[in-house]
Amino acid sequence: MNESEKKNVLFISTKDYDLSKDDSSLEEKFKGLSKRMNVFVLARGKSWKHEMYGAEFYLTPKIGTVPWMFVSLIKGWWLVKRKKIDVIIAQSPLFDGFVATIINKIYKKKLIIEAHSDWVNSLFLQHRVPFKTMARRLFIRLGRFSLTRADTVRVVSEALRDLVLEHSPNSKIVKFPAFTDIDIFKNESDISWEPIILFTGSLYRLKGVQLLIESFGRLQSRFSEFKLVIIGNGPYQGDLEKLASSSKIKKIEFIGSLNQEQVKDWMKKCWCFVLPSLSEGLGLVLLEAASLGKPLIGSDTGGIPEIIMDGENGFLFTPGSIEELVKTMEKIMSDKNLAISMGETGKRIAEDKFSLEKYYDGYFSLVGSR
Repeated sequence: MNESEKKNVLFISTKDYDLSKDDSSLEEKFKGLSKRMNVFVLARGKSWKHEMYGAEFYLTPKIGTVPWMFVSLIKGWWLVKRKKIDVIIAQSPLFDGFVATIINKIYKKKLIIEAHSDWVNSLFLQHRVPFKTMARRLFIRLGRFSLTRADTVRVVSEALRDLVLEHSPNSKIVKFPAFTDIDIFKNESDISWEPIILFTGSLYRLKGVQLLIESFGRLQSRFSEFKLVIIGNGPYQGDLEKLASSSKIKKIEFIGSLNQEQVKDWMKKCWCFVLPSLSEGLGLVLLEAASLGKPLIGSDTGGIPEIIMDGENGFLFTPGSIEELVKTMEKIMSDKNLAISMGETGKRIAEDKFSLEKYYDGYFSLVGSR
């Protein structure tokens, strides 16, 4: 595509970027997007301007939400004017959505609001929020403010489509998954089956890892050869470690944060992957595990049922139900043939559900860069 034909696209997000380290996944994502658009990113991080991966990053140090919104309004206003931005994309209906909508009121560009998670409820499952009722009302109003003013709303699952329509019935909605560099998973061949139950993700209460630990504890006497591996970190880690200790679970490892290649190595050798979230926009990590031919267990919430076909490539259980989670884990842990069969089915489903081409085409169509 001729450079003069590319749209200038500004992504606004509260996400933290650490650009001091090489990240093959970010490189794949932004270099792919920059083939048909000029990408600018306004987010959080350590440096004001950083040109990397074919994109320009404008980052604000990690500060409180209200100060970040104020600074981002000023920076965003400057970027839209200076870089002649054609399309503004906010990656949540809340704070970044509010910033994007205010800026767009001035410049009247194409505005796209994205929904990657349940913006109304998920924060309350992660943190103890004071004045919960007032905060929830604020989130609902912020969400409606941006959603109802967007030209298009992009969601990553049917569950989020329903949530958007609940708060903004007239929204024009498109759906395609968030980015995952799935090619580095699906082309692996050296897969093994070690007695490892695996979870990877941020350690918030929202992710339901406490349920997984309690369920594993109930099964450890019957399946003594198995161990539970938890990859990731977060504010709930200390509580989870205390729970594991009080439950007298012997075979459990808290690995900490790993890069994508290291996560892949664990997935390649695990017996099954479990995502016991209390709320989940989609659960891309399930696609990654499935692409390696691993069976899945996940809670029946959000976008998870769009990836796990219950009884085919894994099992679903009622969110929060330890009893159901124990039963589903028991089925897979006791039957290797079942685990392998479900993994093979899951690999086919994952390849059908997601590809990098579908991701890029989704964005290029969305911003008008075809």
